[in-house]
Amino acid sequence: MEETLQLFSFFLSFLFGFFFHFFSFFHFKICDKYSIYFRYFVTFLFVLDSVLIYLLLLYYLNGGVLHIYFLIFVFLGFFSYGYLSKHVNFSKILSSRIVKFFRK
Repeated sequence: MEETLQLFSFFLSFLFGFFFHFFSFFHFKICDKYSIYFRYFVTFLFVLDSVLIYLLLLYYLNGGVLHIYFLIFVFLGFFSYGYLSKHVNFSKILSSRIVKFFRK
């Protein structure tokens, strides 16, 4: 695999970890009010869909080659988003940028 393609795959895996943490937060917030069996079923489908989306992204990016390094970067992105969300208020940053964008 070429170096640029591998670096881009690392970056994509890291961003996918960010998005997976973001979407899993909302998933568990929404599923909190349903029964335990429904939560298990929906969580299983959520994880299955997330894995399939990640594999599809890798398939289009580098032919579906999956290394353990890519999974490490997914976990790094997942945990770094968790760390950043505790210390950085994303709602203030995103809302101010969105307001600036629509004022133009």
